[in-house]
Formats: sequence, structure tokens, C-alpha cells
Amino acid sequence: MDEAVATIAVGQNPRGVALSPDGRHAYVADHDSRALSVVDTAARTVVATVPLEFEPVGVALTPDGYRAYVSQHPDRVSVLDLRGRAVVADVTVPGFPMGLAVAPDGRHAYVTVSFQSELSLIDTATDTVVGTTGPLDTGAPVAVALAPDGRQAYVATEGTCVVEILDTGSNTVVPGRQIVVGCAATDVAFTPDGRHALLVSDTLDRAAELYVIDTATQKAGPAVFVGESAFGVAVAPDGRHVFLTVPRSGSLIVVPTSKFLGSDSPPEDDV
Repeated sequence: MDEAVATIAVGQNPRGVALSPDGRHAYVADHDSRALSVVDTAARTVVATVPLEFEPVGVALTPDGYRAYVSQHPDRVSVLDLRGRAVVADVTVPGFPMGLAVAPDGRHAYVTVSFQSELSLIDTATDTVVGTTGPLDTGAPVAVALAPDGRQAYVATEGTCVVEILDTGSNTVVPGRQIVVGCAATDVAFTPDGRHALLVSDTLDRAAELYVIDTATQKAGPAVFVGESAFGVAVAPDGRHVFLTVPRSGSLIVVPTSKFLGSDSPPEDDV
């Protein structure tokens, strides 16, 4: 898109993206390359590639930035040591795991499973599945993001045009609280202050859109066109930039948050 301040070549068909807590690195799940790209956000280049056995989709980091959880089709979540840049554990999650989010306290990872109507919970101390959330109202989940305070999760479901809100205290859906968005959601991420969530919807017909959700009103604004292709979204820890993966071009683009939030965004600075 025209407003991008950087376009970074990554692997083939990139999907999910996550930022390190200090914002110095972005981690991109390269689906067709079967790898995780490590991007230096200052140098704007890939500095390492971690090979994976299967096709990765989602990626989420622990709050300390030392480990990453990467979903892979058809039934695996791999745990990566980001200091050694190697896989250290594999967790079996049947049913095509996709989106992931790690709780702010670091104790659990939430995994959307496209063949189920609930999310799997991984205990990050033992790297085992310890349960599931309550059932969703609308169908198969594809993306999840946890609010910075950890009290709620936003869950996008496939082909339903809504985001469901999960109470993480009870791990059940908040009844009657659905947010209307695009019907082809691929990823969702909160801004660091928790005031907004950004959701990508890509219909695969050269019309990728981003929706800004006001978390106070729990309503989405009008769709913003972000290009012919987009999948993953992450917001820099300082809130100044949005990172979007572009599957068609095998790239990661960096866009000022002001493009989407206007005056609500932090002052712009260099990436």
C-alpha cells in the first residue's frame, strides 16, 4: 500500500506475524517455505530463518520474548527457543490449529482450531494441552488476540462476519456481545494501550481490508483497503507502526498506525 514506510521480503506465502517485546524483531510464519523468518525491524531485513517440519500459520510470543508458539497444519504447535532459534518442543493440537495468543501473564497459550467451535489451551510451563474454552456461538475460530490486561480475548470465526468476545476468567463467550466485521477474517491484534483492535479480512479476490475496533464501544469502523493481499497483523510495542504480511508478494509491510487510527495513534517516528 502507498502509505507503507517499509516493505521487507520474507518467505513464501507469509501468514502470521508477531513482534518481540522490545520491537527489535518481527517473527513471520512463512507457510509455503515451512519456516519462521526473523526480521530485524531497524535494518528491515531477514536476519535468520528457523526451519519447520510443516506449514506454519500463526505465531505468538511469550511476554518475556524468549519463546514463540507456532501453529502448523495439520495438528501441531511447535515451541521455539528464540535465543537459540530452534524448536524445543512440539504440542499435538488436532483439527488444524491456526491463530495463537499468549496470555499477558505467560501461563497459557490460546489456540484457534478451525475444525472445532472452541479454543485449545496450552500450559506454557509443561507445553501440554490442558483444556479448551467454552464453545463459541458462531463457528470455527481462525484468529485470536488477548487484550493487554488479559481479561478478554477477541476471537474471529470463519465466514461469520463477527468477532466473539471471550471472558478469560471463565473462558466462556460473553453472551450477546458480537462485533460485526469483514466476513473473511485472517488475523486480529490489539494496540498496546488496549483501546483498539485491528482485524484483517482478505477475501482472496484482491481486496484485503482492515477494520479498527473501538474496544470501549465494541464496534468496528469502516473497512480500510490495505492492498490486494494481507493476512497477519501485529502492532509495534510503542504503538507507532502496524506490521502486515502480504502472501501474494512474500513480504512484510510496515505502515504508520496513523493510517488507521488518525489522531488516536502515537506520534510517528522511524521504524
